[in-house]
Amino acid sequence: MKTIIKIGDNPSNKIINYKTEYLDDYDVEIMKMQGLLLSEKNITILDCTQFLVYTANSMILNSIIQKNKDLPNDLKGEPKLNPVNIKVIEIDNEGNEKCIQDNEGLIGKNYFDKLMGRVMDKFYEGLNFYDAS
Repeated sequence: MKTIIKIGDNPSNKIINYKTEYLDDYDVEIMKMQGLLLSEKNITILDCTQFLVYTANSMILNSIIQKNKDLPNDLKGEPKLNPVNIKVIEIDNEGNEKCIQDNEGLIGKNYFDKLMGRVMDKFYEGLNFYDAS
């Protein structure tokens, strides 16, 4: 299985491969991934790592939270992706594509492996205040 991220839905999307470098400074790696996701309006990123997918998911969540004026939050300066403009797609071995986002644009916990599932548990704990609204 492969995962791709499409930002914009243009047949002439720029196609790139992105490999996580596993830098010693995690913040630098996160900023690089965020920068990639924000840098292009029409891009298709092939064979994405879970780290890039999770970074996109966090940026989509930032966008959803920042749009809701009723929620107190400290995310004003955090990078965000509009869920309308991004599609995260899983491609199986037969070439069938399946969007792995829910109706709000977030990527479901079931997508991630067990380790990422534990990390996602923490992510969903943070959503408690959001779901209550």
